[in-house]
Amino acid sequence: MTRRLLLAGVALALGLAGLAGPAAATTVPSPGNELPRPLAVPPGSARPALGKPVAVPATGSGHVARAGRSVDLRMLPKTSPPARGQAAQAAPSRLVRPDASITTSFPGITQAQAHGLPPDPSAATNGSQILTATNNFTQAYDNTGATLCGGGVRLADLLGTTDFLTDPRVEYDNLNGRFILTVSIIPPSSSATAAMYVAVSTGSSACGPWTVFRPTFSLSAGNFLDEPMLGQDRHSVLLGAAAGDPNADSADDSVVFAIPKANLYGNVATDFPVFDVGVVLPPEPVVNAGNPMIDSSSTYFLTSSPDPVIGLYQLYRLDGSGSASPALTHSDFAGPAWPPATAPQPGTSTRLDALEGRITWSAVFDGSRVWFAHTIGVPDGSNPPDGTTNPTTVRYGFVVPGSNPPQEQLALAHHSATSADFNPSIGVGLAPNGVETVFLNWVFTDTVAGVGVTDTVDSFLYNGGSLPNRSGVDFPLVTGSVTSLSDRFGDYSSVAVDPAVSNGTCAVTDQQYFTASNNWASRIARVCGQSQSTVPNVAGGTVASAQAALVAAFLRGDSTTTTTACDPGSKGLVIGSSPPAGQVTGIGSEVTLVVCDRSVRVPGVIGDTVDQATAAIQRAGLVVGSIGTTTSCDVNAGEIASQTPRGGNRALIGDSVSLRKSTGLPRNGCQ
Repeated sequence: MTRRLLLAGVALALGLAGLAGPAAATTVPSPGNELPRPLAVPPGSARPALGKPVAVPATGSGHVARAGRSVDLRMLPKTSPPARGQAAQAAPSRLVRPDASITTSFPGITQAQAHGLPPDPSAATNGSQILTATNNFTQAYDNTGATLCGGGVRLADLLGTTDFLTDPRVEYDNLNGRFILTVSIIPPSSSATAAMYVAVSTGSSACGPWTVFRPTFSLSAGNFLDEPMLGQDRHSVLLGAAAGDPNADSADDSVVFAIPKANLYGNVATDFPVFDVGVVLPPEPVVNAGNPMIDSSSTYFLTSSPDPVIGLYQLYRLDGSGSASPALTHSDFAGPAWPPATAPQPGTSTRLDALEGRITWSAVFDGSRVWFAHTIGVPDGSNPPDGTTNPTTVRYGFVVPGSNPPQEQLALAHHSATSADFNPSIGVGLAPNGVETVFLNWVFTDTVAGVGVTDTVDSFLYNGGSLPNRSGVDFPLVTGSVTSLSDRFGDYSSVAVDPAVSNGTCAVTDQQYFTASNNWASRIARVCGQSQSTVPNVAGGTVASAQAALVAAFLRGDSTTTTTACDPGSKGLVIGSSPPAGQVTGIGSEVTLVVCDRSVRVPGVIGDTVDQATAAIQRAGLVVGSIGTTTSCDVNAGEIASQTPRGGNRALIGDSVSLRKSTGLPRNGCQ
């Protein structure tokens, strides 16, 4: 079923003073602890066959009315002093490896700035500005951590509202040069209409101007969109969210929808459908990878169901994104996992809620694969497994849409053999010829090592083949303290690929941790992966082995050229490359293989004189062999009547070509 959504383009005066008063009294839970999530499908429910596409009908529509006033972010009232983050720190040696490095790492929004609400941080970057958001606060930085736009502002001031806001997400559209912000609204009463905010910058600067829309949903009165996740393709802003009563034990169901970018950016009225996908964990829309982002005929939403009996990943394909009538289909694929345990901390019995295994940040579509990361529990060997002690770890990987059932590759990432790892996000940068940089961002605790909540990141290149388990190769950014708070740790972290780096090898991460005073803080980092590779020595091997060696070096060897300047024993083998072995070049670069080929095409010399034939044969690198005679009905006397090998055949350099010249007509004449 489809719910009707009304996107009312209310002309909001962004930044008018006095609009950001305290929220009205309400009994709804605070952001970050709203709705416990059920399993994706209740026990006993029927499922379609794995991979079999099932249409999700759309029966309603939404509406975007033209409106919107723009105000410079720098003109909004600041509710806390501008905080300058630390510039790039003197990094420990652990933060530099040949294949990746942390270029900057600095403090982000703090609990004091955000007035105590849970953080749930996310960040987006246009290459020179980093825009971050927590549940009620937003702030922009440059790449060194210096604050921009005059300091941070409350989301209520940006949006010009007294609504109770929660779960902001930010993205940067690197095709159109715009920031995108979405924020959900907790309804103040059981009769309130479900709503959220969608804001877009009118240019590439986070400092403004911005245009704000306030979508409303025809959900049951008092319901709201919980844990909305933001994604995008070239044509639409994509959202998936749980939907339900914030005071209930679980969500009623979940919805996905796509708002055409052309209408948001152009402030143009439009209608669009909202798809109800049932009782599942909030579906995560994809972000299309690439710089600028790739175009695609289909876009995707993905959700996980971490249960060993009924758990499946669920993939939703949206066709016609950006059009008035998109179509949604759904298919399941295998890959269940145990729900994660709570994460232990050293020296305390207080454990951190690692959530129920939902995908906690937007998936990434690279044109052929949908990448994702989430937290799972690994069975501990007991029978039945002990759900409170299952090791908590990060699973990442991808699904390949289009196959039936969809095929996936999955791997694990963790800091150490004794760490509990959770709250991950993923980003994927595209280099030429399909080489990808994969970024992972998560937190871990390690009771054996006495380590509290620690933010960490990882980066590696992928060029096809099996995915590696990432163990002990991450970059810890900041070590947090043990906390006595038993609230949910946080719903998500974020990875945003830097659009200023054309080959997608740098990204910005945002993650939370706890300070010694039990307050949360966020950490922002810019991590850059390997951008260059050394051409390996491929001489002496076959073309196939040389190409495999180049792929392993994150290069390509699809182009070949031949040379005759080689030993006859090297025929058919690679004798060199361009660029040559040892030269450094960009990842994904094409390397031309130089192949030994001493064969040449034998020139056709029939009808030539002996002198003409000799010259042509020698020019081809061949020699004239025996010269005999023969009568001919077709060739004049003195001209070449036949040759061995024939013209057009191939022979090795230095081989001889035998000739027979014509003596004229045979004695008995020609028939």
